[in-house]
Amino acid sequence: MDTYVCFCFIWNNTGGISILNNKFLLYGCGKTILAIKEYFDINNIIYELFDDNNLNFDKIDIKRFDYIIKSPGIKFDTLLLNEANKEKINIISDLELFYLLSIY
Repeated sequence: MDTYVCFCFIWNNTGGISILNNKFLLYGCGKTILAIKEYFDINNIIYELFDDNNLNFDKIDIKRFDYIIKSPGIKFDTLLLNEANKEKINIISDLELFYLLSIY
């Protein structure tokens, strides 16, 4: 299955839009994160994109974010995710985002 299929416009009809009032950090730049980015762009959802190649890790205030959506290829022991765990920020995957959108 192509990853872009998961992020379709049907989500708007599931009643799950309320979670999208939060602040998101998209962590990584794989296909799933790019699909979420495309969905967020189409629906005017505010997010910030970050990957480990960015040199501005010190400039990111992760306390601003309610959710970090982690690309599946990123390990859980990265500097950013360790910091997010300390701050008790929700770290979810693309599938967890889809689930949260479908239940709210």
